[in-house]
Amino acid sequence: MFGWAGKVLAVDLSEGSWESKSFPEQFYHQWLGGPGLNIALHTGKMAGWEKLAGDAVAIASGALVGSPLMGANTWSAVGPSSPEPGLAIAYGTGNWGAYLKFAGWDQVILERTAVRPSYLVIDKNGCCLEEIQEPVEDAGAIAKFIRKKIGDAEAAILVFTFQGIVSDRGLVFEDQFAVGSLLAKRNLRAIAIQKQGSVNLADPETVLNEAHKAVQRWLITGMKWGYSGCLACHGSCRQSEQSVTYKENDQVAFSLWLAAGICPQLIASGASPWAAADLDKLICAVTGWQCSREQLWKNAHSIYNANKVLREELGGWFGK
Repeated sequence: MFGWAGKVLAVDLSEGSWESKSFPEQFYHQWLGGPGLNIALHTGKMAGWEKLAGDAVAIASGALVGSPLMGANTWSAVGPSSPEPGLAIAYGTGNWGAYLKFAGWDQVILERTAVRPSYLVIDKNGCCLEEIQEPVEDAGAIAKFIRKKIGDAEAAILVFTFQGIVSDRGLVFEDQFAVGSLLAKRNLRAIAIQKQGSVNLADPETVLNEAHKAVQRWLITGMKWGYSGCLACHGSCRQSEQSVTYKENDQVAFSLWLAAGICPQLIASGASPWAAADLDKLICAVTGWQCSREQLWKNAHSIYNANKVLREELGGWFGK
């Protein structure tokens, strides 16, 4: 399979056990990635894991994440909100989403509560839940502690605190800090992934050509060029750490960008090298799926409408 890893990892934090499932390409064509995969879980569309809908926390990478395309670095997270019923969202950039793909997973699902404060290390063989023996609360200290334990200073780490999700690379935006605080309450303090492997590209030459052209378009706009901290991106988004907001009419487009894994901050900058018209070409080059522009928008509407049903039934998530 190109672009997608084709596998999803589900972790029982209470038992420290895990299982994986593989899904066919047609499943990914329908849900793409990121919020699409998370919606699939919470609407009971993942066979065998229906019981996890509405209770587990799911974190997934977008369809283009892990490729060298500028801004293709976004992951999305969904979990039950509190105290109000519903689903809360977080999304972020950096290296974490790509490293998840490199390790062979498109999505990680987290259920139940760990017995003691712990962190999760994910690799190609699965994952390992380790207890945090020392009383470490500061997000930076937790990341430093984990890096020392696994012996990798370049590991991508998401830290979960009662104030929200913290990433030392890239940006994180949350709905009232609900997802990060929920995982902290469930005694999961971090997920670490070491860089290993890469994403198989259906048409590497086209992907690299499109990546090069995107950089040229970005430079023409006069936008600042520098290290953003995000994989495959040299934009200046870190200078404006404000959550992207959209009108109701733009929610379908927002769902599509997130499902593709393109950074919403890049899109909202007004100088993005990408337009919605590019997505069919990009997805074809990365995944090999010969999708039409109309099919992509149809799927984006399906993702948005499924979310809207959840929002109306449970209260929460996009557009709240």
